[in-house]
Amino acid sequence: MKWQGRWLHRLSQWPARAVWTLVAAWAAVVFYASSRAGHELPVFAFAHMDKVLHFGVFAVGGALVTWAFCRWPMRLRWAVLLGILLVSLYGAADEWHQLYTPGRSGADVYDWLADFAGALTGALLAPPILYQGYVRTLTPRSRRTNPTPLPGN
Repeated sequence: MKWQGRWLHRLSQWPARAVWTLVAAWAAVVFYASSRAGHELPVFAFAHMDKVLHFGVFAVGGALVTWAFCRWPMRLRWAVLLGILLVSLYGAADEWHQLYTPGRSGADVYDWLADFAGALTGALLAPPILYQGYVRTLTPRSRRTNPTPLPGN
């Protein structure tokens, strides 16, 4: 288990530019996928599979954007809130974009709710995964007892 902690610690230390590049790549993939005409889309195995896909894709987006904001000098709660807000707004813009795509039904509130739920989940799970031992910044200073040191100190 020791190697996992080191790997995650290295992951949490990526430069901000590299993380924002991943965010841009994620947004480009979402835009490309939502630009496909309705007849180009796969047939899903069960009903509401598209909601599961929306949730998963936007959970990845929420985690990436939160991770990117964690690289800035700001409190963790603001990074999480901004991650949720920006990815949810991107989901709304994606639904609006689908209004103008042939064969697609845009402005689906349930798709956007799946986007929001995914963004919320990804943004809330990113900090504990990336910063395992030192997510203590979520706890107010007045309630902290014996904070753990960062790895390598």
